[in-house]
Amino acid sequence: MLAKNTLLSLSISFILARATRAQYACPSIPLCCQYVVDSLTPNVTSVMSQEGIAPTSVDVVFPVGINCVPIEDPPADYILLCTSPRKQVCCEYNKWGGKIAFGCEPDPPILTA
Repeated sequence: MLAKNTLLSLSISFILARATRAQYACPSIPLCCQYVVDSLTPNVTSVMSQEGIAPTSVDVVFPVGINCVPIEDPPADYILLCTSPRKQVCCEYNKWGGKIAFGCEPDPPILTA
């Protein structure tokens, strides 16, 4: 009976740990952005125009990440040091190769039980 209770406890712990990770995991690939801004600044509009994005053609969802690279698989010529002032974020819309990404929120750490 003790082994059965131990197995049940381990199973419950595993399920709770997975649920906690799912709750806090980044829904997309975590990014490291050079800038994260909360408004339509000249820097944002400049990058948008470089990418051919008209501010009226898309719904800009703030915060906006600029000059972002994926943390999990950065480009070969990029040394990834996501330290201040760079920000590690998860962005809802990242369709422009990291030059600009919309709907960025801080990437919370994965919690474990």
